Amino acid sequence: MTPLLELLQMGKVHEARQQASARLLIQPNDPEALLALARMAAADADIEGADKLLQRAEASGQTSETRLTRAYLDAARQDHARAVEGFRKILAEQPERLDALFGLASALVYQEQFSEALPLWEKLTSLAPEEARYHYHLGRAYLELQRVEEAVDSLSRALTEDPSHVDSFLVLSRTLHGAGQPADAQEILEMGLKLMPEQNHLQNELTNLRLQRGDVAVLPHRSKAAGLARVRGKLQAALDLLSGS
Repeated sequence: MTPLLELLQMGKVHEARQQASARLLIQPNDPEALLALARMAAADADIEGADKLLQRAEASGQTSETRLTRAYLDAARQDHARAVEGFRKILAEQPERLDALFGLASALVYQEQFSEALPLWEKLTSLAPEEARYHYHLGRAYLELQRVEEAVDSLSRALTEDPSHVDSFLVLSRTLHGAGQPADAQEILEMGLKLMPEQNHLQNELTNLRLQRGDVAVLPHRSKAAGLARVRGKLQAALDLLSGS
């Protein structure tokens, strides 16, 4: 993968956009810059703009990067069947390519093919165990398949890797609440809010949960999921570090 596309892979969108735009001023047909901007346009739902940029990049020749970007664009168009086909072709050549695995799994989820997506999320967490979002999506897949205990473990692992992953806090709390463990659900939200007091999503979720519970004291019912015990320790360590800073 080229440096500009690596920046996108790392989530450094602003930096990638600046570098790509600067490079196009020097070389208007720079394929790497065109592809980076095309992927960002697709992510922003600018389908027409992304297609024009991609066509300019494809004029320099078809590569795995242009084909991957075309699959991303198909997914952005919500042509998920075509996107699945494109991602599968890339993975036939590069079976451990993370961005293609993520794209394929996401496209399958949009088609509600959760059983097919599950092994892809599992493979992603195996190839990149430090990546919180892969554990988060794996947890969501387990939920869709009614595998609640495994979902709790995966969502907890996401927070173990990244204690600021807000979506994992929200989904983990809702999962615990739905499983009849409101005390666990409230505890997780309270820890998240202590770490990120500016997060309105967490505050709203906690307020709603307290209202539903009547804000009364109940005996804690702690989940048996091993991951939840680990994430409690991780979050507490982060809170202790915050308190000492």
